[in-house]
Amino acid sequence: MQNSFSPLAIKALFEESDVRYEIPIYQRDYAWTEPQIRQLILDIADYAQEKNDCNYYIGTLIVYERKEGATTIYETIDGQQRLTTLSILLNLLRNRKNSLEWFRCNILSFASRPRSTESLRMLWSDLDKPSFENPNENIIQGYRDAEKALGQ
Repeated sequence: MQNSFSPLAIKALFEESDVRYEIPIYQRDYAWTEPQIRQLILDIADYAQEKNDCNYYIGTLIVYERKEGATTIYETIDGQQRLTTLSILLNLLRNRKNSLEWFRCNILSFASRPRSTESLRMLWSDLDKPSFENPNENIIQGYRDAEKALGQ
């Protein structure tokens, strides 16, 4: 077992083409609400205003690495609420600005929770035209809460 710790930029987490993050079944489903989402956004914004020449430590992401063919899958042991929220925020920013070409929407999935995985995919396309029945309302609400927090 190899333990390695290295700081990563958010972009580095979400742009790799041969990497996926998976939320294992033993992790709780996405549960952040507006206060947690707003606090994350405010923490990042406040830090960027004060120290725009330094990196911001967003928290720890602990993963277990496994291979599936040429793809590296990181089972997320700790940090899944932040990772999911970042995915939601990046979807929102991509949809608002029609940019973030590097962001891949299919990098995060939930083992044994297809509704959650599909709900994240739905954010990539058109939230007002659900692509399937019964989406994960916490993820959809997280997107709406992030919109409010960003003032849209």
